[in-house]
Amino acid sequence: MDQSARLLLIDTDVFALLAGAGMLDQVIEGLGFDRSTTRRLPFVRAQMKRGRNFCETYSLAIRNRVIKRCEDIPSLPARASEDSTFEPLTRVDEIDYGETQLIALLAENEHFILTTGDKRALRALCDEESLSGVRRKVEGRIVCLESVIRLLVDRLGIEAAAKAFTPMRDVNKMLSVVFSQGNATPEADCRDYLGSYLRELESDLGEDFLYKP
Repeated sequence: MDQSARLLLIDTDVFALLAGAGMLDQVIEGLGFDRSTTRRLPFVRAQMKRGRNFCETYSLAIRNRVIKRCEDIPSLPARASEDSTFEPLTRVDEIDYGETQLIALLAENEHFILTTGDKRALRALCDEESLSGVRRKVEGRIVCLESVIRLLVDRLGIEAAAKAFTPMRDVNKMLSVVFSQGNATPEADCRDYLGSYLRELESDLGEDFLYKP
C-alpha cells in the first residue's frame, strides 16, 4: 500500500451508524476526504447480511442502507499490514480483528486517519505496555465517534444532526444521551454531553491521543 497516500479509515460500527443515519458523506467531507480516499473493512456487507449482533441491533431497512453504501466506499484488502505491527495487537483480547487491522494500518501509514467508536480497543491500546510503540505512531490521528457527532453539529446545526441520529438512538448509548430529547434536543445540552464524553476519553487516553477536528 502506498504510504504517501492520504486515506480515511472507518471502522464498521461508525460506518454503520453514519450510513444508517445518512451522514456518511457529510463526515467524509468534513474530515477533508472524499469517497475515493475513504476505506471500510471488507466484511461490512457480510456482517450486515448475516452477522448476528448486527442483525439484532439494526433494522432491515438500516442494514440495507449500509449495504448500499458499501458499493461506493472501497474496502481495504483482507490483510494489508505487516506482521510486526499486526501480531502484537492480536494478543490483546480487548482489540478485535477489525480494529487490529485498522490500527495496524494506521501505525504503518503516517498520512492515514482513523475514525472509530471502539473505546474498549482504544483504552487497551493506551494501557497495554507492549503496544506503547504502536500508540506513539497513531497518536493524534484517531477520531472518536463523539468528535464526529460534534463535527456534524458544527457543520449542519443541531436540528439536522438530531433529525439524522434520533432514529439511531436505540442502537447506541452515547447517541441516546446526546440526543436525549430527539429532534427537540437543545444544542446546549447536546454540546454539554459531548464535552463530558470527550473529557472522559481524554482522561483515559491522554490529552493529545485523539485527533479533534
